[in-house]
Amino acid sequence: MEVTERVKFGSRIFLSLILGYICVYGVTFGAIDGSLPLVSSSGIFAVIFWVMFSCLFYFTFRVLSRRLLCCSIWAAFILAVCIVTGAEFYTNGTINWSNRGKYVNIIALACIFVALLMLFIEYLPQVKNKMNKCHEMQFFKKYFKPEKKTFFFSFVFIIICWLPAFLAMFPGNFSYDAIPQLDQIYVYDQFSAHSPLLHTLFLQGCLQMGKILFGSYNAGVVIHSLIQGGLLAAVFAYTIYFLSRFTFPKILLLISLLFFAINPIMQIWAFTTTKDILFGAMFLLLFLFTLEVVLLPEHFFALKIRQVRYAMIVFLLCIFRNQGIYVFVLAVPFLVWVCKYYRKKMLLLSIIIIILVQTGSGLLEKTLDATSQNPREALSVPMQQITRVMNLHSEELSADTKEKIYELIPKDYIQLYFPYISDPVKTGFNSEILKQDLGGYFKLWIQLGLQYPGVYADAFFGLSYGYWYPEVKAVNDLPYIMYDGAFQDRAYSTFGIERKTLFPAYDRYLRKVSLESLLTSYPVVSLINNEAIPFWVILITISILIYRKKIKLIAPLILLIAFWGTLILGPVTCSRYVFPLLICVPVLCCFMFSDEFGVVSLTDRAGM
Repeated sequence: MEVTERVKFGSRIFLSLILGYICVYGVTFGAIDGSLPLVSSSGIFAVIFWVMFSCLFYFTFRVLSRRLLCCSIWAAFILAVCIVTGAEFYTNGTINWSNRGKYVNIIALACIFVALLMLFIEYLPQVKNKMNKCHEMQFFKKYFKPEKKTFFFSFVFIIICWLPAFLAMFPGNFSYDAIPQLDQIYVYDQFSAHSPLLHTLFLQGCLQMGKILFGSYNAGVVIHSLIQGGLLAAVFAYTIYFLSRFTFPKILLLISLLFFAINPIMQIWAFTTTKDILFGAMFLLLFLFTLEVVLLPEHFFALKIRQVRYAMIVFLLCIFRNQGIYVFVLAVPFLVWVCKYYRKKMLLLSIIIIILVQTGSGLLEKTLDATSQNPREALSVPMQQITRVMNLHSEELSADTKEKIYELIPKDYIQLYFPYISDPVKTGFNSEILKQDLGGYFKLWIQLGLQYPGVYADAFFGLSYGYWYPEVKAVNDLPYIMYDGAFQDRAYSTFGIERKTLFPAYDRYLRKVSLESLLTSYPVVSLINNEAIPFWVILITISILIYRKKIKLIAPLILLIAFWGTLILGPVTCSRYVFPLLICVPVLCCFMFSDEFGVVSLTDRAGM
């Protein structure tokens, strides 16, 4: 027996050293053209990494099982591909698919990620047990019990932490699409479904209230900041209360609360006039309510008020952002499947919700006599792909093909092509021409894609790689926040909105966070608000749930996956677009650190 153990020990050491060397070789290969490898093959760090990787694999062999390997390898491979292809595109602006070194890098990183993920999954229960020791502390017993006072404590704490940001940004960050939305009413007297009509009415109501009550549109911005900030704080506080009802480590609830309260990005968004914030709050609520449907179906279907509440949130979500209905529809089949004893009720509820959304949005557009949304808003990726082909290979295209493309996108706009945002090209896109020959242009798009697949891939990556590659830095400040407003000249002349900070020191801090990417200077901290982190956390969470045979809990994550899918088909990588996913990350982390999902408390019939 002793000899057998020695043989196993020696085999592990030998295999660990071999795998460690292979991985070091992989990361020293330097697959990215014109750039340095991750580690120099002739440096002392190569030896250090060899020892580190060998130790990593040695401990991985100790917990190795077929199930653990299968549940980890797919996610590890995807993440390795994200890192390698993202790094190459970030460096060169294109992917060289014939470069064999890239595939060596992917294999090496995949092996490393597999080992890390296996160890992470294996030791999570032990970490949870360590975390649970803090439950005996009086602080956690008092403030994180499954009672309503947890909600009120969290709400007050968040408001107190956000107060300096409100004073610093006073009266609020009048930015992004606020001016174009309000111009629909005050300048053009014509609503447009390009922006959510309900949010446009909300903006107008706030400004008009400030003008009527206080004689100033500035006061209207204050009202907007107070309402939006209060609603967002309430949703975050409810999230903490919701999590307290389950057997999650209480320390994770404290970390989640701090993430919401002291995170400067959350503070800035709370007082910024963009539709993504209230949409994000409703998206988080929908995610929580959907988790309740899956974890507590008897509780959900026993009370009509919970079903009405669920329908209302989906309705508002879809009214506030057009892609909301697509996200919900994609999730419906999975929700019906997991509600084993309530499938007919879930299906009926979903159908009623979809009918309400379609009817309600149609009535709102008709009542306001709003113009329909331009179909070009959904075609950012195809138009960027065609435009990139025209810029790189126009001499290879026939005169008829070029003429057809120029009818759709005039030459002047094709020359404005910028890989990381579709707006310059989209402005000149002729939707009427597309409608006249939709089949012909679809066929042309397919033909060009088959002829130039690499160009199409590059065009797609340019718009989306920030959502899956975590090391992207700002491109013309696009991923960060317009802290000092947008359309400033028009805003000042039309509404007289002025920033009058009441806390200059904190204002300077928030400006550095927004415009100078202050947080990205600090390791680890830089990833907290990273646009790619939600995708990584989703993948890791799914791996853990599969390993623990909690397949039904993947159903609520379909909402997140579907929304992420709409992002990568969008016009740009932008932090406000990913906000709805980012605020779901604390909930996902709680699910990561729990090997079971017991319920501490069910709310009362009239409760939350």
